[in-house]
Order: sequence, then C-alpha cells, then structure tokens
Amino acid sequence: MVVNGKAKIAGDCEAEVFRAEGAFTIDGLLNAETIDIKLFGESKAKEIGGRKIKVAQHRESLFKLIKSLFPLKLETELIEGDDIELEGTSAFVVRGKNVKIGKNCEIGLVEYSGEYECSPDSEVKESRLI
Repeated sequence: MVVNGKAKIAGDCEAEVFRAEGAFTIDGLLNAETIDIKLFGESKAKEIGGRKIKVAQHRESLFKLIKSLFPLKLETELIEGDDIELEGTSAFVVRGKNVKIGKNCEIGLVEYSGEYECSPDSEVKESRLI
C-alpha cells in the first residue's frame, strides 16, 4: 500500500508493505511487514505493528518554513516490531528488538531486547531491557 498525500482509514490497515509520504489517520491497527513513513504533516494510528518500522520527518528547506503551521508528527499508543527507527513520533509504548529513537520524539516507555539508541533531542521517560 502506498499513500501519497492524505488518507483516512476508518478501521485497521493490513499490508505486506506500507509506504506513506504525507499525512494519514488510521483509527485501528496499522500492520505490515515493512512500514516506511515520511511525515509531511500530522499522522495518527491507534497501534502500529511490523517487522521493520521506519518513521522519518521531511527535510526539504522550504518545508522547514511551513512546518510550524503543519506539525510533522506521528501520534500512536503502541509501536511494536523487530527493527524500529523513529523521528517525530509521540507514543506511549515502543516495544522491539532493536530500537533507535531519533530527533523530536516523545515516548513514555521503550522496551527492547537487542540494541537501543536515543537522540538527545528526544524525550523517553523510561527504557527497559527485556
């Protein structure tokens, strides 16, 4: 599944590969083997699950002028996967094997079983090796 622009999904979204460039709202679970999200606006999903999950904020210089009007943020309750790499994400819980928290994240709890890395530009309230 490819999202270019804006999408609203009333229930769950399941796919082998989920790629998004833009903004989306998923009222239920986003579940895919590979999830690749480039944030161009505010996005939301109740829960996110997958093997490889990557969330990145858009970096073009023109967009930096506009981003104060349109927050580049992903909001979710739970992210669960094997390899997780996040930017611009707000989540209550992130659970995975290898977890990399990049810039502009607000995370309540990170649970990891492999490697864990956190940017000084992000806030993680608690992290646990499980």
